[in-house]
Formats: sequence, C-alpha cells, structure tokens
Amino acid sequence: MKMKIIDAIIYSLPIEFIEAVYLVGESSDYYKLYLEQKDSCIIKIDLKSNLENNFIRFKMFDSVYKGHLTQELSANKALSLLESCNWENGLKPDLKTLKITKELLKIGNFKSFKKKTDKNLPFFFWIKKQEERDDLIGDLAYDILRDNELGFFKTYKELESYISFNQTGNWEINSFKDSKRKSGNISPLLCLKLAKMEYDISKKKERLKEFRVPNTKGYIYFLKPQNEEGPIKIGRARNIKQRISQLQTSLPYDLKLIGYIETSNYIKLEKEIHRIYQNKNIKREWFDLKLIEVESIINKHNGEIIGYNNGYN
Repeated sequence: MKMKIIDAIIYSLPIEFIEAVYLVGESSDYYKLYLEQKDSCIIKIDLKSNLENNFIRFKMFDSVYKGHLTQELSANKALSLLESCNWENGLKPDLKTLKITKELLKIGNFKSFKKKTDKNLPFFFWIKKQEERDDLIGDLAYDILRDNELGFFKTYKELESYISFNQTGNWEINSFKDSKRKSGNISPLLCLKLAKMEYDISKKKERLKEFRVPNTKGYIYFLKPQNEEGPIKIGRARNIKQRISQLQTSLPYDLKLIGYIETSNYIKLEKEIHRIYQNKNIKREWFDLKLIEVESIINKHNGEIIGYNNGYN
C-alpha cells in the first residue's frame, strides 16, 4: 500500500516535535514560516512554493532573522492565524503546501509517529537510511536521496521502473544524474535487487521476534533487612544470589532471604502477589508485611522457607 504524502513528510522530518513557529508576513498575507525544535534545527516552509521545493529538500537553519513581520508563536496559535488568513493581497499560497503545513502544525509531536512507522518501514525509506554505508547499497541510497524527481515516496516497482528508464547505453552503471562511469561496476538495478533482498531478510527477522516465546521461568524472592522484621521486598529473578548481590551494593544494611517460590512464569506471579497486597505496599517492591504473612504466601505456592536465622548459601 502506498504511503500517504503527509506520512512520508513526517517520517522524513529532521525534527521530532515543534517547539516554536516563526510566522512571517502580515495578517492578510503570510508567506513563510519556520518550524523549530530547540537544540536541533529549524525548517523553513515557503507557503507560496510547491510541495517539492519545500519538503523533498528541507531548508534547515540554525537561527531565524526576526524582522518586524516575524512572530514567534506556538504551533496552535500559528495554525489559528493561517486558518483565518485570506491572502487578500499578492500571490496566493500553494494549496497543497498550505494543507500539509496545517496538518504538521495540528500534529506538533512526530516522535510517536516515527517510532510506530519505523517498525514497518517501507523499502523507499529504508534504502534512503543506508546513505552512510560504504558499499554499493550506500551508493544507490545516495543517488536516490539527491534525485528530486523521485518525489516523496516510491514503491519498489516504481523505483525499479524509474531506474530502468533512466539507465542509458551499454554501460553497466550510471547513477540517476551522473555521466557514464568506468565499466566494470554493477548496475543500479542489480544494486536495487540486492538492497531489496537485504530489506526483506531484515523484515523477516523482525517478524520472527514476535513469535519468540519468552523464558519466564524463575523465582519470586522475599527479602528483609538483616536483624529486622520488615519491611519485606517481594521481587523476581532468575538467579537469586546474583540479584541479592546487585541489591546489596546500593543498600546501607545487609539483606536476609526469607524464602522463595520457583515458578514457570515469575513475571505473572510477581504481579499477582503485588496486586493482592497492594494495600500494604510502601514503595515499589517493598511491603509492610509480617513474617507470618510471608510464610503463608510461600506455602500457598509450594515455595521454600529458608529460615529466619540461617544464611542463604
């Protein structure tokens, strides 16, 4: 399924959220604006220019010249002013650019969108992310990135057709806008096929991760400060000795193991015990329980009580 233009633009944005908007122009004729993420970069949008000039090659700045027609606004305020502007004087804005700009201002925060998209990244965007690679696929990605005629998004078939159409002569390779190179190199089409194979393999690996059965076998342990009755820490671990050692380094007192429960799903059982005794929770995994209550929990789940006076070896 082809990616929507707005989705493609958001994924390509070099910022993750809009912290400030600099809107330039008069109330009846706004003509450009800048989207800023502080400590990152500023993106310029020319409202009277087309989508390609604005969003295929983002114009980025470190700062904005703030003349008398420049207002620093929130995304919502900038959106409100654009909604009310009728452009009575001068050139009208490009309608597609204006529409996309308004959508970007409405969304404001792109981080969650990008994270979601990255899990199922279309091939076109995957190949563009390979630009820094020092190999054939990296070279192909570089050519794709610099060719503005490709637009925002292409399916694999569209990309294949585009490369086939632009590959000329009997030379084995020529980049989209390059003159002929030395013979002996690999054709862009073959590079594209190799890239697609790598992409497909990476997607299958990600898919297989969803079917992995997590290893949840482990222990629920019950700890208390040495020589004191409470509070009681109820936690989970695969290796109790190792876990106690980790905890001990950050505490000013010695810990005593009261007992433990071996279980096939220590994550589920820990949550269940925490839920049952939530009214006695002090903080995180620490509970205000009596030793007799702890003993009851351990016995209920066929666990083992170490003993209150013996060490854990």
